[in-house]
Amino acid sequence: MYSVIESIVKSLVSGLGALFGVCIGFGVVGIMAALMMTFCDKFSCRYFVYIICVILLIIGIFAFFFAIIFSLFGPLMYFTCDFI
Repeated sequence: MYSVIESIVKSLVSGLGALFGVCIGFGVVGIMAALMMTFCDKFSCRYFVYIICVILLIIGIFAFFFAIIFSLFGPLMYFTCDFI
């Protein structure tokens, strides 16, 4: 049973690493667009910043619910396995 749970946890950890990498990438691209608007007077980049903000908001909401689910199931799994 431990090997099954360990394989699931490894895939979740790698998925979360990829999600955080995507968030950092979107953040860097958003900062670059904001710098283009500020210093190069490219005001058409504001739509790109808006899209990046919406994408990061959606990812943040997803990560929030993911954290809530794991904070509920983590202790439940720990105490259940400890009891068994």
